[in-house]
Amino acid sequence: MKEFRVTMGHRSGELARLADVLSQAGINLKAVAGVHEAGKAIVCLVAEDVNALREALQGSRILFEENEILSELVA
Repeated sequence: MKEFRVTMGHRSGELARLADVLSQAGINLKAVAGVHEAGKAIVCLVAEDVNALREALQGSRILFEENEILSELVA
């Protein structure tokens, strides 16, 4: 499973732009979280279609980090 971490700029409309990119590409999210780290806003995304999310972010020139995440099933 992959997580995409998008660092948001301190400008009005940055989150709206990201949401529009995801909407236009038809991205279905499994999880989303917003965190504050080292003075920056970061949006963490997990999508059903990893390739579609990667292509949407790259096509919109949105910088991101892609990391492998582990999931644990609890019985």
